[in-house]
This record gives sequence, structure tokens and C-alpha cells, in this order.
Amino acid sequence: MIRIFFLPIATGMAALTIGGATISQASADDEAAAFDENCTTCHIEGDIPQWREQFPNTDDGRERLDTFLQDHHASDADDRALIITYIEKAL
Repeated sequence: MIRIFFLPIATGMAALTIGGATISQASADDEAAAFDENCTTCHIEGDIPQWREQFPNTDDGRERLDTFLQDHHASDADDRALIITYIEKAL
């Protein structure tokens, strides 16, 4: 089920709801910002496909990536969640 809700015109925002999850442009921007702030000192977005085998889009892969990122320049749990989502979308 897909629903599009428009908030009052004064807010200038719309939200897309798919199966109960709300997706907004702000979250995609936050994901990209977290990757940029925590990862791009050493990595480029083109590196992400190489990580598919080590960190597949599975529960186990996400857990391993979260554990890895804790010691790899992303100690903040909120940033890690955003980075993991960003990487999964790129894979």
C-alpha cells in the first residue's frame, strides 16, 4: 500500500508512506551526510560495491558492518545506522 500525505502548504513538505514506513528526502540526505562525514576521508562511493561480499544486505551482514564501523571511524550509533542504510541502498 502506498500513500502520499501532503502536510500543510506552509511546511512545504510531503511524506511517502509505504507499508507503514515513512520515507522522506531528509533521511536520504542524512544518510549521505553521515557517509560523507565518517567515510570519505578514505573511501569514495565507488568503493561500496567491493563490500558486498563482506557485508551483504542480510541481518548478519548489517550486524557485522555495524560492529566493524564501531571501530572504523563511526562510533556514533545514529551515524552507523545512517551509513549502513546508505551502503545498502548503494549495493
